[in-house]
Amino acid sequence: MAARRMTIPQRLCVLQFPSPTEIAWTTAIRARAESLGWTTHDLAVPSEWPRSHDRSAVYFTTGIHGAETLDPTHWIVLTENTSTSAGLVSGVLGVSQYSHASLVHTSIRLALSAKFASQNAQVDVLDARALRLDLPGLGQVERAAVDDLDLTAPDHRPLQIFDRLPIPIGASADWEPGIFNYPLGQAMEGGASDMDLTGRARVLVFGPFVYLPEGSWTVSINLTVDPMNGRVPLRFDWGDEGDFVSHNVFVTRPGQYTITLARDWVAVTPAQIRIWLTQPLFQGRLIFEGCHISRAPDDTPETTSV
Repeated sequence: MAARRMTIPQRLCVLQFPSPTEIAWTTAIRARAESLGWTTHDLAVPSEWPRSHDRSAVYFTTGIHGAETLDPTHWIVLTENTSTSAGLVSGVLGVSQYSHASLVHTSIRLALSAKFASQNAQVDVLDARALRLDLPGLGQVERAAVDDLDLTAPDHRPLQIFDRLPIPIGASADWEPGIFNYPLGQAMEGGASDMDLTGRARVLVFGPFVYLPEGSWTVSINLTVDPMNGRVPLRFDWGDEGDFVSHNVFVTRPGQYTITLARDWVAVTPAQIRIWLTQPLFQGRLIFEGCHISRAPDDTPETTSV
């Protein structure tokens, strides 16, 4: 009697950027997998979590927390134009394309996908707009045609660091003033990027809470300051809610300034820039002109506080 050939179960984990094709791809991959006798699981639904690993399976997830414990044998990342992704998320939330809520909800999915695209050798990064894809263990899968989301690509693309996965060294984006927050009085918003510095020590600018994956990231902060014959004490922070690198300066001459900070991200967390007025002033003006972020080589030294 011939020995039976042992088949090692495959476990594919599928992550998708928000895309007009997301439902179509989920449906097509499910159908193909189930036709081959595989099980399929939406990890956002508790009842669909697998109870065993004795059969080949496909896991669909919008994040990786928990999916790692299932020990996937292969990861599939389906990418989309990042402006389209932000437009879809903002439509669901009922907010503008690059509002705080849209940036947070979109960037966390993109950053988690970027994390695994860079750390896992068994990963395929594929274009979600393709009609057919060749997937490990499943062969060729064809999705249904869908209407493209008709979005005019904006000049401002704060999520363009995710255009290529894995994120290459040098990938960058401009974060314009409109995606930041400006406190006004006791409120944490309502102010403007052009501000009178008269008053108490306070935070002047913060945001935008875009999630970044692991690695070294630099930011160049651009601003115009007029001390009005005095001096303006400022502190610049770059990091997340629990860990910042900082730089302190006294501005004594009017002009345009750029402050560059570098920090290592050790987990997928929301990035924040903060500009503080560190002492009360009787005069002065500051215009925040946005910033430029860039993926730096991993041996880039972190900024030390001065």
